[in-house]
Amino acid sequence: MKLADPVICPPMTTNTPATFSPRPNDGLCTKATWYPEAKTVAGGNGYGSALNQLSHPHSIFLDPNDSDALYIVDSGNNRILKWDQVSSTGSVILGRMGRGNNSSQLNYPAFMTMDKLGTISLLRYQNVILAQQVHVDHNGTVFIADTGNHRVMKYSVNATIGEIVAGGNGQDIKLNTIGLPHSVFVDQLGSVYVVDKYNDRIVRWLKDAQSGTVIAGGPGP
Repeated sequence: MKLADPVICPPMTTNTPATFSPRPNDGLCTKATWYPEAKTVAGGNGYGSALNQLSHPHSIFLDPNDSDALYIVDSGNNRILKWDQVSSTGSVILGRMGRGNNSSQLNYPAFMTMDKLGTISLLRYQNVILAQQVHVDHNGTVFIADTGNHRVMKYSVNATIGEIVAGGNGQDIKLNTIGLPHSVFVDQLGSVYVVDKYNDRIVRWLKDAQSGTVIAGGPGP
């Protein structure tokens, strides 16, 4: 199976008459199953800077134009690697000259995304204070998990000023707050899903909502 098959909906068995249709937009069927054993597809050769090694990789990205291509934000080596499915080594596509601020360098990159035209956007810690992750929707709108400020920011195309779409009321357990947001995802309805790390929960904020709804996790006993 390729790294990003459009539909993951295997037949249950030849004796099972029931079938399950993929859900809209995500290609996953309601009864999707997964391989029980993991397979190393990149790295696995210890810590280092060789092309078959990684150093503190922070995030990965699957190319929407090439299902065989995996992009790795190799933060410790200040580089972005492209790793093909059948390859034993990666190739450096950004950050060939070590750590720095020149056009050929990166400075501890944290997260990347790519649009359908192949344009890469990078998030690094020096750009936004304690920001952990960025999400770009189908309209090109950028959503940033602004971890240090306990909020999610939205930046429309060509905008110079962002708007708060989740949190922004300090670090607390109340439903109008989030604490140390670590990741963010936005669905096609505009609902914002936030990994609320401080409160050990996943919270959904509907479009234009003033508070969220806990959909997983929350305080323990």
